[in-house]
Amino acid sequence: MLLKTDLILLLTDMQENGEDVTDKLKEVMMSQDIPIDIVKFINDSRQLDVAAFYERIRKNYNNKKSSLYKNIVSEVDDPNDALTTLSAYIL
Repeated sequence: MLLKTDLILLLTDMQENGEDVTDKLKEVMMSQDIPIDIVKFINDSRQLDVAAFYERIRKNYNNKKSSLYKNIVSEVDDPNDALTTLSAYIL
């Protein structure tokens, strides 16, 4: 699961690469929880590993090569559990 500190680290890394992310950093620091629009912004600029892994298992499922995607989606009621499961599979 992503924490606020993870978002701050990713945004500062993007800032070091020349992107203007000062507004995004302020938004993360002011919010109590993790802003989903910031996660989407980071993923659009630099794809997160968990998003790439999810896309791969979804494509494999669509091509009838794997049932892992169906098993994860059908058995998990809470999206946070799905993210934790996908992160564990990456490791």
